[in-house]
Amino acid sequence: MNEKKIIFVSDLHLKGIRDPRMKAFLSFLEQEKTSLSRLVIGGDLFDFWMGFNAVVFYEYVPVLNKLLELKEVGVKIDYIEGNHDFSLGPFFTEALKVNVIKEESMFQLGDFKIYMAHGDEVNRKDYGYLFLRWFLRACFTKALVKFLPPSWIWKLSQRSSHVSRNYRSANPKAIQLFRDFARQKLETENMDVVILGHTHHPDQQEFMVQGKKKFYFNTGDWISHFTYLEYDQGIFSLKKFIF
Repeated sequence: MNEKKIIFVSDLHLKGIRDPRMKAFLSFLEQEKTSLSRLVIGGDLFDFWMGFNAVVFYEYVPVLNKLLELKEVGVKIDYIEGNHDFSLGPFFTEALKVNVIKEESMFQLGDFKIYMAHGDEVNRKDYGYLFLRWFLRACFTKALVKFLPPSWIWKLSQRSSHVSRNYRSANPKAIQLFRDFARQKLETENMDVVILGHTHHPDQQEFMVQGKKKFYFNTGDWISHFTYLEYDQGIFSLKKFIF
């Protein structure tokens, strides 16, 4: 029997129950459910999730229910936190039993050694964003959020999402910056595949490193591209969901 496939997806930035992209993503997961063994979320599934406590925003319940449904049929879920969703909280780790990854992940997949991260720390010169990232994860911010009513947290999340989005570089140079970062990982850390998100630009590159083919993929986004990375029968493919 053939092994089931693995899907990598990031940067959906789902806003809530009225977001048509949420309906598209739910349809996508339903379509793939029976052929899927593992779903790897590379960050920014939600436009903002500040999960410092046990609050579950009702706007995201349809997606959370679908993830729970996937878990119930045996799909493994990994969630690498992004810059719009972090400190995911007990619902993900305890109720959904999701493997939550704070920063980056390195793992073996078939014959490939994989490095995966959201990518928001690739540009070490984006000082404005790096400060915002530190501030939102600081201990005093976590302490404050725990005492705020859920409605206030939702409003704060929406405001913070807008600010964070402004710090994400849309400069075309970012594409080359990410390619250079991937190449360095492939050359210096004995990795075979680098998978990133964050730029919202789907990308795939092949490098020759010491006579061996190595690969970089960016999963793109679900704002304008609706792309995802699929691993099936030992082959990586960057694909687009048509709905």
